[in-house]
Amino acid sequence: DYERAIALGPRIWRAFRQAGLLAAQRQDWDRADRWFAVAAERYPQAAWPQVGLGWSGQRAGRPDLARAHFDRAARLEPPSPDGPWLLGRLFVAEGHIEKAMQAYHAALALDPLFLPARRELASLAERHGRLAEAAGPWRRNADAQAGSVRSEALAQVRRLEAAGDLGAPGTR
Repeated sequence: DYERAIALGPRIWRAFRQAGLLAAQRQDWDRADRWFAVAAERYPQAAWPQVGLGWSGQRAGRPDLARAHFDRAARLEPPSPDGPWLLGRLFVAEGHIEKAMQAYHAALALDPLFLPARRELASLAERHGRLAEAAGPWRRNADAQAGSVRSEALAQVRRLEAAGDLGAPGTR
């Protein structure tokens, strides 16, 4: 149990992070929130506790609080695509589709291979009937990835092509 290990052993950041994530996986939100809050106090220059607190705010229906924590995380770790990606997810939850797409594009500007942002961008475009736009991120995934990720991306492109008659991968 991570809580017991933290209480008895050295207070390292990985143990706090793992305790918060495990509590969240068990959907023990109160405990997860407490771990992220304690971690934010002890490690004020770390971005990950702020991300955890942002998730907490989002889950609690407090987009203002979530955005503040995600923004802080982005300031603490600016080159990471995680901040804009999480902000994009928050915008989706609020119904701000164009802002979400901009945030996903910002995440991809920081890391063009950041798969979570590409998946979210493609999914969002498809949900809103923008099939040609949805195919683009999947095509880029197929070009940039290997193995099962490449196979998934190619299958998504074929599915979108069949649904929207978008043409072969090299034609658009």
